[in-house]
Amino acid sequence: DIEPPQIQFKDYAVWLQEPRQADRLLKQRDFWLDYLDLQAEPMALPYDFQPPQSPTFAGNNIHFAVDAQLTEAVKVCAKKHGATLFMILLAVYEVLLSKLCRTEDVMVGIPIHGRGQVELKNVMGMFVNMLPLKHAPEAGDTFEEFLTALKAKTIEAFDNQEYGFEDFPPHLFDTAFAFDNVEVLYGKISEEMMPGLTLKPYDYFNPTAKFHLVLFGIEAEGMLRFTFQYCTELFKEETIRRYIKYYEEILAAVTAEPALPLGEIALSHDLMSAASDNVAEYDFGF
Repeated sequence: DIEPPQIQFKDYAVWLQEPRQADRLLKQRDFWLDYLDLQAEPMALPYDFQPPQSPTFAGNNIHFAVDAQLTEAVKVCAKKHGATLFMILLAVYEVLLSKLCRTEDVMVGIPIHGRGQVELKNVMGMFVNMLPLKHAPEAGDTFEEFLTALKAKTIEAFDNQEYGFEDFPPHLFDTAFAFDNVEVLYGKISEEMMPGLTLKPYDYFNPTAKFHLVLFGIEAEGMLRFTFQYCTELFKEETIRRYIKYYEEILAAVTAEPALPLGEIALSHDLMSAASDNVAEYDFGF
């Protein structure tokens, strides 16, 4: 049986307005101002098309999965380095972005549940917040060194997760990453949880993209499954399929050899050549 919540969302809203909570949010604001380094040049994704002046948020989704063997290698790597699957997969995504954008200053948005207090666990309401994570995958660092730094900075960000996304400066990031290991999303709900009900996943097509590029991940049926959501006004489908291959190659490389320097991770395609293919359509600014 599900216990009734001790408080309601309105109680949480009132609690946030207390002077003590306001002081705590001001401290979190100071943390983010120092963490983000707003003077730094923002990361520029290598688009296929010139960004439109009035975006329509038209998007597409491409699904892919890594096999059970690589999934197990990721789990072993996470356990060895005291990291979660989320941190391993985020680190690989940031290495990919660093190579694509030719920068060692990467910022990615991540959704966070926002239910830091135990009392909020069963409260109905929208608590999800977006956090801008900023990391530096430097070419001379090994993957395990980068992962260690990413873990520390990510935990710091999580400790300051209540500062609202709407209060951050605009246009901090154009790409996001999300990971969930809850098999409920794939219809794996037991009979004991919901007696008498048979549940099946419903596939639907979402023709929108909230950000320019988002990688969603989930662990289900013994494999890591992903979806790349992208803005069709900015990227070609073949570009995203190439990114999928790069992501899989980096994931395989770093789980096989975590001490490999990031700059030595080999990809199957020359990124400089790929960028030059698009120069006529988009000025990269570097």
